[in-house]
Amino acid sequence: MDGNRQNAMVGAAEDVIDYSFIDKELPWEAIQAAGSNMAFRYPEGNKRLAMIGDAVVKLVVLEDLRVADSPRDAGDMQNSLSYIGSNANLDRVGRLNKLEAIVNRNPSQLGAVAANTLTATFEALIGAVYLDSGGTTTRARLVMERLGLWPNRE
Repeated sequence: MDGNRQNAMVGAAEDVIDYSFIDKELPWEAIQAAGSNMAFRYPEGNKRLAMIGDAVVKLVVLEDLRVADSPRDAGDMQNSLSYIGSNANLDRVGRLNKLEAIVNRNPSQLGAVAANTLTATFEALIGAVYLDSGGTTTRARLVMERLGLWPNRE
């Protein structure tokens, strides 16, 4: 892949999430759809980072719900978490932020970016921020807030 295109795509990802990465390889991996032209380097696309991002989203939401002013029982926390971290919600918030524009897609996939691809990219970006910022949730929380994922404002 052309280094200029890679730099442009990473820069676009940083602009969308309003976070400047120290390790530019992390956002590059995060925007790789399975089967992209970088499959030789990332055979599963962004799935490994997406797994980390999924866990970080859960951790951030649960940390915040646990210390919220209003006491919540475990069932209420689980319901909130299920909605916030759902694929449907991640897809919706991702499209509102135009994340599909930064996905390095599988060349054979034409048309709109599939919901599962967009969801994985969203989670992978959160995972990349978490790793890049030293494994703390502070920056990931800020990115989630910036994108409108958390706190839930509906």
